[in-house]
Amino acid sequence: DFFGFEGEPYDTLLMLMNGAGICGTLANIDRLMAKFQRLLAPGGQILLDSSDLIYMYDRDLDGGYILPGEVAYYGEVQFTVHYEGRKDKPFDWLYVDYNTL
Repeated sequence: DFFGFEGEPYDTLLMLMNGAGICGTLANIDRLMAKFQRLLAPGGQILLDSSDLIYMYDRDLDGGYILPGEVAYYGEVQFTVHYEGRKDKPFDWLYVDYNTL
């Protein structure tokens, strides 16, 4: 559990390959940033990336995106890992667009 991790302050937090996703939902993004602050040494840096999933959605005739109504934010997804007949419990992951981040 990333949020339970404690360690000495770091000069750099490297969170690549959609590293922002570890917070699970957009509602947890402030919690993630607060955790980063606690883990960073003075003058430290965060290198973080994410992907905007808007390209996966269709557009209407006016050019707007057709988003599902049942999700709070279109970049919130849920994954379930399957391996050799075993199935883990689902977990949330966040893909956050640039402007929201």
